[in-house]
Amino acid sequence: MFVSDNSLSAAVNFMIERLSKVYPAGEIQSIVKNYFYYQHGFSASDLILKSDNKLSESDLLHINDSVKRLVQKEPLAYIIGKSEFYGLNLDLNSNVLIPRPETEELVAWVLEEGAQVSVIADLCTGSGCIALALKSKLKSAEVLGVDISKEVLEVAYKNGLKNQLEVKWKQLDVLAEEEFSLALSSYAEKIDVIVSNPPYVLESDKEDMDANVLDFEPKLALFVPDDQALKFYESIIFHAQYLLKENGKIYFEIHENFADETVSLLQREGFEFTEVKKDLQGKNRMIKACRRQF
Repeated sequence: MFVSDNSLSAAVNFMIERLSKVYPAGEIQSIVKNYFYYQHGFSASDLILKSDNKLSESDLLHINDSVKRLVQKEPLAYIIGKSEFYGLNLDLNSNVLIPRPETEELVAWVLEEGAQVSVIADLCTGSGCIALALKSKLKSAEVLGVDISKEVLEVAYKNGLKNQLEVKWKQLDVLAEEEFSLALSSYAEKIDVIVSNPPYVLESDKEDMDANVLDFEPKLALFVPDDQALKFYESIIFHAQYLLKENGKIYFEIHENFADETVSLLQREGFEFTEVKKDLQGKNRMIKACRRQF
C-alpha cells in the first residue's frame, strides 16, 4: 500500500511528500486544499479536524492516480474536472482553457456598466466562464456565447445548466466574416457589450511557458502566429462595428505586449474612449473602447 493507512491525514501527507519533488510549498498547499475540497467536500479546516476520517480504497486509488498525473504537471482542474470562476462552479475538460484570475478582473470591469446592459455577446467563449459570470450578475440581460468548437460549446452548455443560468450558445467562427455576419444579422446594432478573451499567445512565447499549460491546455484557444498577433481582434472589431449599438462598448483581454497596437487598431476602426487597464500583476491585460457616435 502506498499510504501508511487509509486515514485522511495519511493521504494528505502522501500527496505533500510526492508533490514536493515537483512543486513549491505554496502551490502544494493550494493543490492539496483544492483537491480534497472538490473531490471530497473537505474544507481546509476539515483536513485538520477530520484527519482521522477513513477513505475508501477507490478514494485512495484516485489520489494515487491524481498524484501521478500532477507529477507530470497536468493541471489539477483537468484531473478533477472542476474549477471556480467568479463564484461559479464550472466543469472542465481538456477541450477548454482553465479560467484565470485576470479574466475575473475583465468580468468585474464589464459589470461596472451596471444594470442598463440588456444584450451581451461573449466571443470565443470557451468554458462559458465570462458569459455565465455576467449572466449571474445581470439576470435580466440576454447573453450570447459564441465559439468555433462544438466540443467546447458542449462544456459551456453543461455549465449553464449546472449553474441554472440561461445563455444562448452559438457555434460560429469569428474569423469567417460572411458566415458570422449572416448568422448574427438579427443582432445588428442591438448589442450593448461585446467581450472577448480570444487566442493571443504568440507561437514564439511557447519557449517561456510552463509544461502544465503547453502540454495540456488546448492550443487552438491559446496561440496565434507571430505575424498575425491581432487577427482575432481585427475580426471581432469588424463584427462589433455592425453588432454594437451606438455607444456600445467592447472589452478585450489582451497580450501585455500589444496594448498600444490594439488601441491603435480600435481607434483606426472608429472606436473612441479607449482605455487600457492593468491586471493585479501590473500587466497591461484589458482594453475597453466605445463605438463612435454617428
